Order: sequence, then structure tokens, then C-alpha cells
Amino acid sequence: MRRSKIGRKSKRAKEMQFLVERYQATHRHEDGGPIEPHKIAPWAIKRGLWREPPPPPEEVLRKQIASYLKNDYVLDPQSREVKKNHAMPTEVKTSDGVRRYWIYYDIFHAPPRHMLGSLQLRRRGMVDDARQMYIDWASYNDNNVFGAKLAEPDLNLSKDVEDSLRPTEWPEGPEGGDPAGV
Repeated sequence: MRRSKIGRKSKRAKEMQFLVERYQATHRHEDGGPIEPHKIAPWAIKRGLWREPPPPPEEVLRKQIASYLKNDYVLDPQSREVKKNHAMPTEVKTSDGVRRYWIYYDIFHAPPRHMLGSLQLRRRGMVDDARQMYIDWASYNDNNVFGAKLAEPDLNLSKDVEDSLRPTEWPEGPEGGDPAGV
């Protein structure tokens, strides 16, 4: 059974909610108008409503390294662009208690158990996104102020993936014709 995300807001989420609500109250935000983080952030900082202590340099560097690892791609021997590094969480005892960190393996050296776990985590994320999108679609259709009914989203991504794997460049076709020869 899934646990509700409502009421389980982190301290950070509550802080962000406070800032957004204060900004909206101050600027007479009308229901349904856009929420613009690029305007809220400087407003909150200028008024002293938000101050973040600087993170330790090790934390900054750890995050930058993790970001690099997550976004690094290589060509495999078949010339496919693949995600080079694959992550799995691990718990590490630190002076601040147990913390969750991520361990990365390069795709060609990842033990099978690590690689399978990493792929399963990514798949679970896709399922969670699809589930939430479907719930959001249904709620919009039931409750939007326009009375609009959007078509049900197709959650089968097989054709999208297939299309994305097709070549984007075609060899030149016959003189004066298109690549399909039509």
C-alpha cells in the first residue's frame, strides 16, 4: 500500500511552502496565476526571510562529482551512447549518524547485481512518474475550472523509445529525389 505524500513534508518543504505563501500574500496572488520561483527567490532573500548557511566544501564537491557521474555518457563498442555510471544507494556510518550515499560503477565493470539494482531503481522512478501523471490527469479532468477534458495519456512508451532509436540522418537519395526514393 502506498503512503500518502500529503502531511509528510520535510522541514525544507515547509520552509519553501512558507516562502511561496508569504510571497503570494504580499503580491495579492490570484488563484490560478503562475508561481514564479525566479521572482520569489530574490524577494525572500532581500527581506531576510531565507538564509542558508554555506555547505561544507566536501559536500559541495561530493554533489558536483555525483552530478558529473550521473550525466557522463560514452559510446559502447556498437556505437550506442550509453550512461557510463550506474548508481546504487548504500548506508555509511558517519560522525553524524548513518547517512545514505551512492556508489557508482562504470557500466562495463558493474557487477550484475549492482547493474540490475540500478536499472530497477530507474524503472521504479519511471513507474512512479507515470502513476502520478495519470492521477494528475484524472484530477485535472474532474476539477479544472475550464471544464476541459484532456485525452487519456498513453503510458505505453514502447513506440516512443522505438522512434527515438531510429536514425536522424539519412543517406542522400537518388539524384533529385528524397531519401525514401519517392
